[in-house]
Amino acid sequence: MIAKFLATLAIPLVVPVMQAGVVGPAEVLDGITMQVGKSVVRLYGLKAPSADQTCRLEGEVIPCGEEAKAALENLLGDSEVKCTTKGTDNKKRTLATCKADGIDLNKGMVESGWAKADTHETKMFADYEAKPKAAGIGLWQNNLMVRLH
Repeated sequence: MIAKFLATLAIPLVVPVMQAGVVGPAEVLDGITMQVGKSVVRLYGLKAPSADQTCRLEGEVIPCGEEAKAALENLLGDSEVKCTTKGTDNKKRTLATCKADGIDLNKGMVESGWAKADTHETKMFADYEAKPKAAGIGLWQNNLMVRLH
C-alpha cells in the first residue's frame, strides 16, 4: 500500500502555464492600437502612422494614418481579438501579439504594408516586410515620405 502511494508521488505533475492575455471585441484606434475592454493594446513589434497622420507622395498629401487604421479594421472584421501580452510601453499600453478569427494581426499589418517591423522591440516581424516592400504597397510606396514614431 505504501509502495503504491509513493509511486503516485513519482508521477510528474503537469500544470499548464497560462500566458496573460486580453480577449474581447476591439475598437481600432490606429494602425497598431486597439481598445479591448478596458485595455489599450498596441501590436507588439510594429510601427505605423498615428490615426491623424498624413504622408506625402510626390507632392500629394496622403491620409496614411487613416489607411493604416482601415487596414487593421479590415483584418479584424467583426471578430473578437485574442491577444498574448508581452508587457507595456512607455504610454502604459499593453504590448501584445493578437489574432482575430485565426488571422495574426501583427503579421497581417506588416504584410499589408501599412505597418513596419520595429526591430528595436523585436525582430520577429522583420521578414514579413519583404513582400510589401517588393510590391511597393502601403508605407513602401515609391517616394512616400512618412515619419514613424
